[in-house]
Amino acid sequence: MARADEQLYAAHRDDPQPNPLFDAQGNRRKLDPNDPTQADVQREWRSRYTAEIAKKKSGGAAAKPKTTPPASSNRSTDDPVLPCTIKHWLVIRLGARPNQKARDHEGQVDGQPGYAGEKYAASGACGTKEGMLDGGSSLRFHNIKAGHCTIVFKHFYEDIEAFFKEQLR
Repeated sequence: MARADEQLYAAHRDDPQPNPLFDAQGNRRKLDPNDPTQADVQREWRSRYTAEIAKKKSGGAAAKPKTTPPASSNRSTDDPVLPCTIKHWLVIRLGARPNQKARDHEGQVDGQPGYAGEKYAASGACGTKEGMLDGGSSLRFHNIKAGHCTIVFKHFYEDIEAFFKEQLR
């Protein structure tokens, strides 16, 4: 029983205080079976206690509690969303329209299909970069942060605008 107590208090040591287990000064509060504010920690304690009993009966390692308490922190609740630390990748490929006419924009790679060599400008989570699409008409960014990324293909948009103007005549 003492081991389950120690595990429970240790798991919630860094939770914002006061809380069902600690007063405002960080002193431990005893579990009270009649206190409804302690219902969640009582269930957690029972799970830990049951695991310790199973350990003693089996003579081996303690069985894991059925529920794992959420990670705690002293983070303010004013901004509960944590920043994403996972790095992402982005691949963009521009495909040619059916029956596309030859293009003569600066940087166009002769003999390459689609938009190989198309100039781009990127900004946002992917950083600020300028360059040209590779021979497969694609662009890759690796290890970028979560967020928005804006990519502009000036000549591509000019071609699309000209195409629609021609179609609307």
